[in-house]
Amino acid sequence: MLYREPAQVAVSGAKLAPPSGSRLRGPYYRWLFFGAGPVEAAAMVKTWRDSWFEEDGLRVLYVLPRAWTDRTLPLEMNPAPKELVRMMVGRAEVLTPAREQTLSQNLRKAHGGDRDAVGEVVAEFKSLGRFAQPALQLALTGSSQELNQTAWKLYQVAEAKPSEFE
Repeated sequence: MLYREPAQVAVSGAKLAPPSGSRLRGPYYRWLFFGAGPVEAAAMVKTWRDSWFEEDGLRVLYVLPRAWTDRTLPLEMNPAPKELVRMMVGRAEVLTPAREQTLSQNLRKAHGGDRDAVGEVVAEFKSLGRFAQPALQLALTGSSQELNQTAWKLYQVAEAKPSEFE
């Protein structure tokens, strides 16, 4: 499920969109198709807005099957409700080929002594956050040992916490 306005979602090959003039837009609308009620859909979007929809990057969101959710997080309630709707949403972060290629090129330039590229690589690692290490591994596929060493040093610079004396 990719987030773009106006809201559209593909379910079993059918493209669905909110009615013309509807105030239902974006991720809120999408969750309604997967069984979440309006209150639950709004709460889910509010809870995850920062990391799912506002952080830089490309991500794929998907709804896991109900049986998987029930096996993974067993739930018993007494008395049992008349109806119970549960859903678990997965998220996969995607490093685009263009971003991987740019990182790889900048690593090569930095290894060759380009100071601007060094700054760009460190900034890119910082912007990637917890995904910097997997991005680095992808960008270094097939690289020389020397380039790998340079790249890992730059990664460590990006990950270093500033000391109180700097």
